[in-house]
Amino acid sequence: MNGIILLDAALRPLAGDPESVRILAYPNPADRPEALDALIGDRILSILDAEQLAAEGSTVAQLQSGKRRYLCRAFQLATRWAQGVPDASVALLLERGLAAAPGGRDRRARGLADPFGFAPDPALYCLTRAHRDVLAALRTVLREGRGAAALLGQAGMGKTTLLAFLAGSLRRQCDFVHLSGPSRGSGQLARAVMGALGIEGGDCAAADAPGRLERELVRRALAGRRAAVIVDNAQELDGDALGRLVALAEPALGRQRLLTVILAGRPGLADRLAGRGEEAPGRRIGVYCRLTPMDAAETRGYVLHRLRLSGCAPGAFTPAALDLVALYSRGIPLSVNMLCRHSLSLAASIGLPAVDERIVEDSAYDLVLRSQALSPWDEGGGGGRSRAKPHLYVVKS
Repeated sequence: MNGIILLDAALRPLAGDPESVRILAYPNPADRPEALDALIGDRILSILDAEQLAAEGSTVAQLQSGKRRYLCRAFQLATRWAQGVPDASVALLLERGLAAAPGGRDRRARGLADPFGFAPDPALYCLTRAHRDVLAALRTVLREGRGAAALLGQAGMGKTTLLAFLAGSLRRQCDFVHLSGPSRGSGQLARAVMGALGIEGGDCAAADAPGRLERELVRRALAGRRAAVIVDNAQELDGDALGRLVALAEPALGRQRLLTVILAGRPGLADRLAGRGEEAPGRRIGVYCRLTPMDAAETRGYVLHRLRLSGCAPGAFTPAALDLVALYSRGIPLSVNMLCRHSLSLAASIGLPAVDERIVEDSAYDLVLRSQALSPWDEGGGGGRSRAKPHLYVVKS
């Protein structure tokens, strides 16, 4: 399905079809689109380059919504015939990608999942030691109302999948809001959260939104219901935007914060949070979590786990091939998926019943994966021997 949405000159949404609302609001519910303008507006700002659009008259970007990828085409509107939306300046077309993964349609027809897809899939989630301990830390943050937390890890470590699993496992106790993109101010941010939580008055004036949000959060806390905001790819936000997000977690009821804010991003997020001076956002974050790569044993278990849940034969990779997968992927889940997917396709193309070490080596060469020295963020993992501490999280007093 495709979608279309009309924007004003500041890239604020004016009108759109139901499919575009679902695409841009995901994974938040889209049953009350009139209250989601702030949330959708922030999502659009995270996709489009306003300066490039103004200079060239059109621009193209890509958007991931759930497991689906969309091509986003934005066009400046020079002539307007539509009388109902006189302020419309930009049309945004959302086109679903048509290319299927190799063998993907055939596998779905047989009721099998793609074992090594690139999109986060909680159904195939593998709880490694690092992920299990980080999940426990984040659940403690939510349960005890500690306010803001940060989840750090390099690209491909599974942060998005972990957060999706966390939200799915706590749906009965906690309402989750997923935000992306910079907010235009504290009031606009509060309106985005209200809209995603289904709070009445989400279309109120921005100046009134923080107070309304706090009153509703108090009511929910007294009823035993918690709320959390998850922001993925937070390293792309500037210090002001991060400060507004952390400030959302400041209001409290007794000793517990009313709202938990989880900021997830690559290692550069730590530098943005550190900032300078007493007002640095990082000073108000109670828990830092870090994801590190899997060791060799965990990498083998990860591959076999995904093969089993997808309905594939466990012998699809020889033991020697699994050892090389751990070596070349350095224990990074996304690299494991890329290498295994390419290896399976290569083995199938030449009629091999199983992936052996030669296939993995050829695939690693094709993908430009090398057995290389670890970075500081790979410390203790990288497909090597087992490590004592698979992760690090710091609880600040």
